[in-house]
Amino acid sequence: MFSTVARPVSEAPSEVRTAIESGTTTASIVEQGLYQQDGTYYVVAPENEGALGTQLASVAIGFLLTPVGRGYVAVALGLLGYRYREPTRARLLTVRRAVAIAALAIPIALVATALFESGSPTRFVTGPTTAVVVATGLVAGVLAAQRRWLLLVGVTVGIGLFATAALSAVIGLVGLIFGPLAVCLGLLTGVIPFGYGYWFARTSPVNPQN
Repeated sequence: MFSTVARPVSEAPSEVRTAIESGTTTASIVEQGLYQQDGTYYVVAPENEGALGTQLASVAIGFLLTPVGRGYVAVALGLLGYRYREPTRARLLTVRRAVAIAALAIPIALVATALFESGSPTRFVTGPTTAVVVATGLVAGVLAAQRRWLLLVGVTVGIGLFATAALSAVIGLVGLIFGPLAVCLGLLTGVIPFGYGYWFARTSPVNPQN
């Protein structure tokens, strides 16, 4: 019966072969399963399921420490701050408030870069730039809710020029390529802040703001 479900060790991933040969591995995640070699069967599984959960959680936390995640953190903290201050306000966001929240991504990204990344000076520009581009999705959402389309186009073009200029200043002409790429990344990952901006800036039909 085992022969029908067991996989050859030779076809297993390298971390599985290491675990079979030495009894342990340093890989973060190992593909568990039943393997066979020369008539001998090996069961590979995490020794500590809790440790595996911790490793997966660390991966999630690692994502939050990326520039994109820092943009999300700025949006979350800003929205929570305004909601805490005005819990009953129907229309929480204005353009000015959204801009202030987006700007919050800069100090958050600078602190996170100093704490969690290498000391390369370029990271203190590239990281905050990307975070701001992502957080600016909140501003775009507010403008869309207010149907201020011309200003929305202006903000999109302006943040693109800002990102291109900032990256070009630290990495040279290559920044002319990575700047537009950062904007494209921001447009994709900024969908979530955009949704929050639209939601919290819309006019409530039930409780209109006085």
